[in-house]
Amino acid sequence: MIVLSVVGFAADGMALKERLDTIVKMYKYQHGKDMSVSACAQRLSHILYNKRFFPYYVHAILGGLDENGKGALYSYDPVGSYEREQCRAAGAASSLIMPFLDNQVNLKNQYIPGSGSGLQLQQKIPEPLSRKDVEEIVQDAFTSAVERHSRSGVFFARDHLLTRIQSRLVTDCRC
Repeated sequence: MIVLSVVGFAADGMALKERLDTIVKMYKYQHGKDMSVSACAQRLSHILYNKRFFPYYVHAILGGLDENGKGALYSYDPVGSYEREQCRAAGAASSLIMPFLDNQVNLKNQYIPGSGSGLQLQQKIPEPLSRKDVEEIVQDAFTSAVERHSRSGVFFARDHLLTRIQSRLVTDCRC
């Protein structure tokens, strides 16, 4: 299963989703097998790049399982530049969520205790997380973001179903 997330202008997001969906279906019809997530990632990059002079006003994140059964996550800018990452947030609250994910998932600014001092400190090495740990980190990230940006939400892809989890912690509006 391949999951596409787009944030930005809704009409452009729907157009991009429809275009990629058509290409994935044509691939399956022509080749008799599902498109790999890496091939789909490259194809999405080409779609975005071909519209570089009048780009889709979206930031896209594509996810799925690679050929080895490991999670693959690709993030894109509006003109098709992309990279495979371990974690990514996009949208209004991404500037609030990404520092938390960098610390908790990529272990940025976390060092091995007793490894030295100053420049001799050794960085902790990120390891794969369990599904339970990932869900807890995502929930914590969005709980924190919703406290500061009340329109934030998240979709979990679980067992071929998309489940929306949205918290409204800030309901007091003093306009």
